[in-house]
Amino acid sequence: MNRIIPLCELRPHAAARIVDVPEDERDRLYALGFHEGAVVTRLFSAPSGGPTAYGVRGAAVALRRSDAKRIFVVLEGAWA
Repeated sequence: MNRIIPLCELRPHAAARIVDVPEDERDRLYALGFHEGAVVTRLFSAPSGGPTAYGVRGAAVALRRSDAKRIFVVLEGAWA
């Protein structure tokens, strides 16, 4: 069985499937494309340690680490 990790621990360019989104942020994150079952890819991080860009549903979306650590994913494909 694949290990479930917080989105913030995803390696650069790795793909994962979202399995849990925090309930108190669900509406905002759903509007950005972060919903259960969606495939997300970590694109890049700001050099200063700021937001990280993720590819989800054809868009690049930047999330703070505090948001990304509350979204849980399971690794996809070769990354599993």
